[in-house]
Amino acid sequence: MQINYATIGDYLIKIKKDTLYAKLFHKNLLRENKEKYKNPYLEKRILEQIIQNTDSTSVALKNHYLNVVKSIQKENNLKLNTNQKVIYENQELKRKNIKLKREIIYIIAIILSITIISLLIIYSII
Repeated sequence: MQINYATIGDYLIKIKKDTLYAKLFHKNLLRENKEKYKNPYLEKRILEQIIQNTDSTSVALKNHYLNVVKSIQKENNLKLNTNQKVIYENQELKRKNIKLKREIIYIIAIILSITIISLLIIYSII
């Protein structure tokens, strides 16, 4: 939902043609995001708007944008690695489950065999 706030900056620049108020809005939104939300996707969106829609040639701004993109990529890679680990562990659990089912079937077969043999021996004695 916070990313929707970033569209106000687009509105101010493209429709209202008020770049000064848009810059002020972006600056306040960046500060608010840093203090409250700490949402890297919102920060990335705001920085993209600033870079694309203004005549900003600030190296610090572009470096900040690249750092935000790198942190998002790092977070996504971490999530991907975690997801792959969960998938692997899930496959391992499935294999163990199949193995345990086979063992249970063998045990039941052995118990049934012993029971039938015992019943036959008792029946033949009687």
